[in-house]
Amino acid sequence: MARSFASASSEYLENTVGAPVSGVPLTIAAWVSVTNPFTWTNLIICCIQDKDTSDQMFALEIRNESTVFARALTRQGGTLARAVATNTLSYGTWYLCVATFISSSSRACSVDGANRGTNTTSVTPSGLDSVSIGRYGDSSPGNYFNGKVAEVAVWDTNLSIAETQVLAARFSPLFVRPQNLVSYWSLIRDEDQDRVGGYDMTAYNTPSIATHPPIIYPAPPFIGLGSAVAATRRIFITHI
Repeated sequence: MARSFASASSEYLENTVGAPVSGVPLTIAAWVSVTNPFTWTNLIICCIQDKDTSDQMFALEIRNESTVFARALTRQGGTLARAVATNTLSYGTWYLCVATFISSSSRACSVDGANRGTNTTSVTPSGLDSVSIGRYGDSSPGNYFNGKVAEVAVWDTNLSIAETQVLAARFSPLFVRPQNLVSYWSLIRDEDQDRVGGYDMTAYNTPSIATHPPIIYPAPPFIGLGSAVAATRRIFITHI
């Protein structure tokens, strides 16, 4: 089951112990389905921030007004930069949204492995020490998400367009650059665990669970068999 958030109830997940990255390059990806009506205009999917100060963050977000679109946000104090994906989203539909932060002056946002928008404003956040799903969690938190979120992942590198297309084909983040995958919250049911980096989330204000999008996962290794057999993997589709 995916996680479902109601912005009017300020529902979110958060880890305040640490952040999976300290700066660029990085990539944030998630499957999202936006629900209308909404409380906030900017809806945060996932944000890595300094929890003790204001406006030091990298985030994957949704702009939700007359049209709905995904954005990659970099913010340092009063200076912010956003790369905007080039397509609009429909309410109640699952999309693979990806924010890629290549350098302090280069970021991109894509949807479903395409529709890529870029931005080159120079912004360098600092002091990253926490990660949130469903809001930004700095010293003045807000922008609560409204809708469903699943398969949130963070890499300490910038994924290529081809790699985002693998994710858009519904393959788990575990298949893509596993050596650089630093956090992965599948958000199946309500366990909210980071399967890779250990940055487990705590739920606040009772976000609910919802139907998970179909995803292809690696199968566990076979135990006690020869190396050639043990190296094989099955894949299966989960639609809970």
